[in-house]
Formats: sequence, C-alpha cells, structure tokens
Amino acid sequence: MKIELAPLNQGEYLIQVLPYLLKWYKDYDYLLFDDFYPTEVEAYTQAIVEDLLELGPYAWIIEVEEEPAGFLYLNEWYGSGMKHHSCQIHAIIDKQFHRQGVGTAVGDLILSLLFEQLSLFRVEGWLDPENKAMIYLAKKMGFKFEGNARGRKLVNGKPRNELMFGLIRPDYFRRKKPQMRTHHEPQEEKQRERSTCTPSTTATCQ
Repeated sequence: MKIELAPLNQGEYLIQVLPYLLKWYKDYDYLLFDDFYPTEVEAYTQAIVEDLLELGPYAWIIEVEEEPAGFLYLNEWYGSGMKHHSCQIHAIIDKQFHRQGVGTAVGDLILSLLFEQLSLFRVEGWLDPENKAMIYLAKKMGFKFEGNARGRKLVNGKPRNELMFGLIRPDYFRRKKPQMRTHHEPQEEKQRERSTCTPSTTATCQ
C-alpha cells in the first residue's frame, strides 16, 4: 500500500480536494471546531481554505494509493526561523482507512521530518477524550500522556476537556534502531540550519 503526503500550499490542489476536506470537517466537527468557528456555509468554507493556506508548507493531504484519506498539519511553532524547538501536530484519518497501518506510516513520515530533518526537541498534540483511535496511535508512536485540560474548549455551549500528549527528542530516538540513531544524530547541527524543508513524502505498508 502506497501512502503519500501531498502538500496543500498550492491553491489549485487545495480546490481539487476541497470536497474531501469539507466532508471530513463535517464528519469530525466535534474534534476540529469550537463554538467560535463560522457556521454559515460560505464563511465556513472560506475560513477552512484561509486557515490551510496560512500554514504554508506544513499542511498535507494524506493519500492512500492516490486517494485522499485524511489530512495533517503543523502549527504553534516555538523557536526562531532558523531553529525550531517545538510544534503542535493535528491529523484526521477517514474511518475507512483505520486499522490498515495508515496512521503508523504517516506518523513515521512526519516524525522523521520533525526530529531528523528539522531537529525539533518536542512535538505535542491536543486530543479529544472520545478520539480513541488517535489516542491509541499517539501512544503507539511514543507520545506520553501529560495532562487533562478541563474545559479547554467550548463545543455546543458546553466546556469540553482535551488531553495533552507530548513526544520529546530523546524518546523518539530511543524508539529508533541503534543504526538509524547513529546515522542521523551526527548531522544534527547541519540540519538545524534549515529553516524549512519537506519530508520524504512516500511510505509503504503491508
């Protein structure tokens, strides 16, 4: 199975996959939105497009055998343009692609970008307590549960909790094979000089 991350920072491609995005935003609205996001269809669609374009090179469509299967983006960067320290990761994978190794393959791609190319120290994610699939995936990829933020967002007029998960650089490399760790870590200083880059965007899984 071929899995790719297709960049969303090109307007033509974004328009092409917009129907998929609107479907996912509708299906998973309780995970993606709060009460302060536009609700009228035209404003809602415009807000989605603007938000994704503002993310620049750090937003992707997850493609499985060239079929859109979800999306992923990074934000809340901490550090400078030449040396990022941390960021937040957000992802949605369509339910029809669950339990096929897609999440693990995508996780490997994006974490390789963040820790091996950009040399970040920390990656974090906020997850809804009902998002069991993503909680399971986060733990599988080595993220640690760091806390329950009570009432962090407002959804349908009710405060809703969010769970904080974090992964730090030493824990990421501890999960890698020793030969992989030896291969990447000596290049750390050189990699930190890069302000932007794109991941190796293709993976395969059985």
